[in-house]
Amino acid sequence: MRKLFGTFIIIAISLSLIITFSIKQVNAEEVNGGSVHGNISTIITFNQSQSTEVKDWFSESIEGAVNPELEPALEEAKQEGDVVKAEAIESAINEIQDSGSDSLFTQEGTATTLKANLPDVFVSFGNISTKTDANGNFDLNGIPEGEYLVTISKDGSVIYSQPVDIKQGDQQIDLELNVSGDAFYEGAEQMIEGNTTVEETAQASTTYYSTKPIGSYVGSKLGKMKIIANNNIVNCNKADDSISDSQYFPANGSDCSVAIARGAAYASNPIVFFYWKKNLVCYIESIQSAANMLGDNAGQNVYCNAKKKSDGHYNCSWFRDHSESLHTH
Repeated sequence: MRKLFGTFIIIAISLSLIITFSIKQVNAEEVNGGSVHGNISTIITFNQSQSTEVKDWFSESIEGAVNPELEPALEEAKQEGDVVKAEAIESAINEIQDSGSDSLFTQEGTATTLKANLPDVFVSFGNISTKTDANGNFDLNGIPEGEYLVTISKDGSVIYSQPVDIKQGDQQIDLELNVSGDAFYEGAEQMIEGNTTVEETAQASTTYYSTKPIGSYVGSKLGKMKIIANNNIVNCNKADDSISDSQYFPANGSDCSVAIARGAAYASNPIVFFYWKKNLVCYIESIQSAANMLGDNAGQNVYCNAKKKSDGHYNCSWFRDHSESLHTH
């Protein structure tokens, strides 16, 4: 099992957790309450032995989609006369073909780093909240001076929370979720944990494996999957080629694996990778799962939580226009 670790720094105090708060007073003028501006981002550092695998994983998930997915989507947009969408997809294809997924990574010695802002997440100081924009930035004004529990959340599910002091004046508070490659991998593998059986029926277009009882598990090791509803609906499709391959999750080409990589790409560059905006929840969940495993005040899974969503779906498989039933490629 991979070793788990993370880093948390608040001002000048180091603790053995997973996040960095960078707090700076940018305006000393005394006012009644504080104005807070900042950015939320994730930084994942992969060691030398993980670098090749993670780059291959992202390449297959992103560059490998140009011909089977993006080009047909481009033709469809052209046929529908949607000029704006067609131009955006064409631009994305050109950028991916020119730069590839390697543009997402930075080499630092023997380590490979992936940095991504977190768009469309809630930042709350007590009961005062706002959403981050497409670049992970946020602004809040008129926060009374005092200690608050700052919370990062998505769709009502907590990603991270920590007490922080708000002073009078204007402050820049940047939140960096620093995750080791080990913690990221292990957290992604554990995205199945905490699920409960759901007695509901979901519509599945195809069933590739014989029906299994709700509540039963398939696959092996940390990548095993739980049958959570009728028609072999699984909590998160982690199998590729065969069910036994699920032990190699997340870098195995399964639906959930691809969704995580594409969500990370969108978070890194929402303009180029706009087509995979809906995959963002899967990437956020992988980060959240790492925080959960380290006991870092995270909440239940963002999406793969065994609950039927308002859109009728259970897990990330549908993001690839696939059935959510147990299947392999």
